[in-house]
Amino acid sequence: MCDRNSLTSPDFIGKSFVQHYMSRGHVSLRPQSLISPAFPTSFLMSAGFHEIDAVLHGHERIPRKSVVLQPCFRHFDASRRNRRVHLSLFFMGAALYAPGWMYDEVVDSVFSYLLDVAGLPEKRLWLSTFAGGKLGAHLLPSHEKALKCWLARGYEKSRVVSYGISDNFWHEGGKRVPDGIRFGGPQAEIFFDCMERSCDCGEKCLPGCTCGRFIELANIISISYRFLPRNEVQNIESPLCESVVGIERTLMAMERCVHMADLSYHRRLLECVCGNGEEVAEAQREVLFQVFERLRAFCVIVAQGCVPAGKGRGSVLRRLFRLAVQDAARFSDKPEDFVREIVQRIIGYAGNSFGVNLRSCRGAILDVIGREVGLLVKEGLD
Repeated sequence: MCDRNSLTSPDFIGKSFVQHYMSRGHVSLRPQSLISPAFPTSFLMSAGFHEIDAVLHGHERIPRKSVVLQPCFRHFDASRRNRRVHLSLFFMGAALYAPGWMYDEVVDSVFSYLLDVAGLPEKRLWLSTFAGGKLGAHLLPSHEKALKCWLARGYEKSRVVSYGISDNFWHEGGKRVPDGIRFGGPQAEIFFDCMERSCDCGEKCLPGCTCGRFIELANIISISYRFLPRNEVQNIESPLCESVVGIERTLMAMERCVHMADLSYHRRLLECVCGNGEEVAEAQREVLFQVFERLRAFCVIVAQGCVPAGKGRGSVLRRLFRLAVQDAARFSDKPEDFVREIVQRIIGYAGNSFGVNLRSCRGAILDVIGREVGLLVKEGLD
């Protein structure tokens, strides 16, 4: 039998995030389903706080201080190979502050969680801030509030970097923007220095480096601007603030891991998936982890009501399944059978995961997999 050490699980860390913010006066909100009629070709959440769009455009009111543990699905990360810190399905803890709250309270809550609850050493944390820059025809000033909060806590300025529009400014994108009005604002990011990962970059290695030494844990967005259709920009007198924390990434920092597959929680899951209770060889663990992680996302999304198809979001789900089968072929001459076995173990182990009861959906999930395997066999497995 596999040991379930809840103290090092994303569920436990996520609940501690919600409890931390509730102790500071936040109201806990129910997470949203990933499947929404409003997004027939995609999925609801790729990161952050879903309600923020409705609040910004005046369509919804929520408590002035809110918190939610939101499952997120990033299909564009699912297609990556060697995804060191990227998951397709993950938890994002999000806290929202209505206009009028002091920025230093927002920053203090994030640091308090990372240091006091997660127990991370302050000396390992780095901060990135918005250096200012040009967005279209608009020249936006730098944002120094996060730096002031950092220095007020007595932290070293040598662990602060500043970046421009592409890295440290958030703005609404896509086509679904009501009345052509878009909102945006500077963001500060908090990184963990994963010194355990060897790096040849030298002094040039800073947060954002592709070598993987730094893990982005959290970001804080001050939504300070309203961009109007006729290329006008307005300052928002009382900005809306959102802070988000990656739950699994925080767990990586807590355990000093350099890869998601190295987390003790995922190691136990992989051992359960293999079914023999033995340690998975390092050379196989990362690939097997990708198979497991994609199939877990597949199971959860099917359980929420989406099925694979040739177009729309169903095509994303089909792609997810086929990527898992391709990697499974590296472990078995019959990858379709290997995938079925992994799914059975995921359902048995995960149980009630990401807001759905996988056990109660076992039949439906296996039926969908049977149809997808049939299509693959008909087309010819490769």
